[in-house]
Amino acid sequence: MVYLRRAERRAQIIAGATAFFAQQGLSGQLRDLAKSLDITQPLLYRYFPSKKHLLDTIFEELFFKSWDDSWSELIIDPQIPLAKRISQFYKAFDQEILNRDWVRLFVFSGLGGQPYNQLIFDQITNQIFRPLCVELRKFFGFDSVDPKQITVQEIELMLETHGILFYYRQREHIYSLPVNAEVDHVIRHMILYMGQTISGLLDMLYPERSIKKRILKL
Repeated sequence: MVYLRRAERRAQIIAGATAFFAQQGLSGQLRDLAKSLDITQPLLYRYFPSKKHLLDTIFEELFFKSWDDSWSELIIDPQIPLAKRISQFYKAFDQEILNRDWVRLFVFSGLGGQPYNQLIFDQITNQIFRPLCVELRKFFGFDSVDPKQITVQEIELMLETHGILFYYRQREHIYSLPVNAEVDHVIRHMILYMGQTISGLLDMLYPERSIKKRILKL
């Protein structure tokens, strides 16, 4: 076992545990983790007194510290065309978030009944989906509304569209299947689909309103 300063050892444990649980699932045992890190289990407990403490730290580092608060500002920036805003957000989200460890741990978290998934859904719903729906309404000629007034149906369509990119990375990181399309092509398709489905939904929800016939695309 190599001697490391406390901060270095803690970082090594977090990085190693992230890769370990992403591969083994959240049911992986701490004794096996310690062995894979070439440290003793008592040393592991000196840094993380429980498995829950370790998992909480991993998800905080991986899920929340990788989130960029500027994405919320990007989505509502009127100086940038809406389709371009959406494209820039999803390119950054794919690059910064949807890596192998994140995708696998997100799935394992859901399968294990952990609370982290709900926290992530709440974050992206409140910081991205709701303000994006407001921008989409404006794009199709509706007045601006408080993001809290966005309907459940609109949020469902956001989740559906978001799932296109997530499943693209699931195929790669969960099923080990090839992803033949370039991610830029996937995102362009998402934007076109988003515009078509949201305009149709708004037409259904508010038949008395006249929706602008516009195509959301890059």
